[in-house]
Amino acid sequence: MKTLSLFSLSTASSASLAALSFCGLLSLLLAFSSSAVADDCSNYATATVVESMVVTADSWPNLMKHKGSLSFESERMLKAVEAGIAKAVPPQRNDCPTSCKLNPQPKVVFSSIPNAFLSSYSDKQKCDALFAQTKVAPFLFSGKRFESLDLFNSWSSDFGQGKGSDGEVLYQKCDGSCSPQYYYYLAFKDQTKEVDAKVICGPARDKGDNKYHLSVSYRWQCEPVR
Repeated sequence: MKTLSLFSLSTASSASLAALSFCGLLSLLLAFSSSAVADDCSNYATATVVESMVVTADSWPNLMKHKGSLSFESERMLKAVEAGIAKAVPPQRNDCPTSCKLNPQPKVVFSSIPNAFLSSYSDKQKCDALFAQTKVAPFLFSGKRFESLDLFNSWSSDFGQGKGSDGEVLYQKCDGSCSPQYYYYLAFKDQTKEVDAKVICGPARDKGDNKYHLSVSYRWQCEPVR
């Protein structure tokens, strides 16, 4: 597993985004803060990447939930981190400011990002502008609660296809050829999963490639010392 210290937002250009998405480590765990203030604990966190992989979004493998498909691997990865969260240990390196400490209870961060992007298309100017905007201020869908991972997976599948009330709103905001990049922050509280979804609206994905980069991690938020 790989450890990251998190502060500030990656400013990768759309030209370098495919490489960034493939490694999937830095962009997965963005703090998404546009006005970081020194020693503001909420702007700092430490994370351990558990697993990352490239999967297919092709219809048949996902319908049949074959290994290597987006649907199968998303469910497998999330169930694995849920099973391991009680034993998750923060890295020895602590990058919180001296006035802050790590919350001992991690959240799970799960990301789903297109693996390849088009370099030339009709909506490029529009999508580049949305990309610059949402890197700083992602579209936020917060306060979601699910009684099981299966229910979360069902919602996120609809959300990613523009279905349901949240999916419809997202596709109105990130429309045309622009492609969403999904970041889910999950807090496991007893049997309830509390979820905040943050979405960057970026360049058009290459549907000829039709793959996504998935990554999952444990993320420990810094909080004030009391």
